[in-house]
Amino acid sequence: MNKILVRSLTAIAVFVVATMAFARPAAGPPEGPFDLDPEQVVSHMTEKLDLNEDQQAQIVALLEARQEEMKGERAKLEKLNRKLVEQGNGFDSDRAREIADEIGATSANLAYARAEGHAQINEVLTDEQQTQLSEFFQMRQDCRRAMGKHRRSGTT
Repeated sequence: MNKILVRSLTAIAVFVVATMAFARPAAGPPEGPFDLDPEQVVSHMTEKLDLNEDQQAQIVALLEARQEEMKGERAKLEKLNRKLVEQGNGFDSDRAREIADEIGATSANLAYARAEGHAQINEVLTDEQQTQLSEFFQMRQDCRRAMGKHRRSGTT
């Protein structure tokens, strides 16, 4: 009896998480510089960090290469999310777990690729530019946290 209850609750949880994960990418903004036009990203970075022409060319190349690499992983993630949601009426707990595990692995690959890309961009920057970029990311993270608290509190 407990086994059935645990399996049922697990199946429901996986289904809910998959549904939320599937809906999020379509509704949300791009996740970072690897989701935007490389030329626009570099233009903005040049404005804020005073990149030289060599740095601009290197970063555009890095961003373009990373976008191509990540495109396949994103497509895979979308396909897996659809598969999980499509389980619907014929829910197979074991298959859902396999798909959910694959979603986790693919998400981890994307997170790693983003981190690696940021590290590669950092290598192109001077120490001063790295500090400025780090401060920008910290400020952006602080703003996002504040907006999240604002939304959760229900105030406008």
